[in-house]
Amino acid sequence: MTAVLHAQYSYTYVSALDIHIINAGTDAERDRQIAAGSLAWNLPKLEFGLDAIAKYVTVDEAGTDFMKGFYAWSERILKDGYSILEKFQIPPQPFEHPLV
Repeated sequence: MTAVLHAQYSYTYVSALDIHIINAGTDAERDRQIAAGSLAWNLPKLEFGLDAIAKYVTVDEAGTDFMKGFYAWSERILKDGYSILEKFQIPPQPFEHPLV
């Protein structure tokens, strides 16, 4: 589960950076490329990972506090990211884990 959480955190952080760049709005074509090439691929993976973590993670008291913040951050990134995809009319790319 440690590796899953680490991957999830990494993809969430990359998506947060993508959203920040796009929201700066300095280059519309670059923003569209980031949305299509990164957010459209990563957001479905984030949903899958978040579901797996919610089902299987076991944490102590400090971990519970961390996870509350992590879940809130993740939900905000998903909301903002999907809003950007909608704005650019870019569909999310389907994700299916190869081991499921």
